[in-house]
Amino acid sequence: MARISPKAGTQITSHHLKSLFWNPRWNESLFLVSCAERLMNGEEDFAREEIFRRIQREEADGGFIQFRLVFQAREGDAVQKHIVYTSPVRACEKAGAA
Repeated sequence: MARISPKAGTQITSHHLKSLFWNPRWNESLFLVSCAERLMNGEEDFAREEIFRRIQREEADGGFIQFRLVFQAREGDAVQKHIVYTSPVRACEKAGAA
C-alpha cells in the first residue's frame, strides 16, 4: 500500500516549528527595533540604556561608544537616510569589568 504524505514544500520540520517560537537572534533584533521605537516616542532612559548595554557587550574594548538611529526612506529612485537620534558619547568598560 502506498503511503501518502504532504508535498515537500508544505511539511513542517520540528526545527522550523521550534524556530517560530525560539530564535534568539531574531528576538534580539526585534527587541532593538522596539527600543528604537521607544526612543522615538520619548521613552529615552530605558531604551537608550538597553541599546548601550547590547553594543557594549559586543564592543567592550575600553574605548568610547555612541550610536545613532538612521531611518531610510525611498524617494523616487533614491534612498534617503535621515539621522533621527544620536546618543551621547559614553566610555565603554573593558570586558570583565563591572
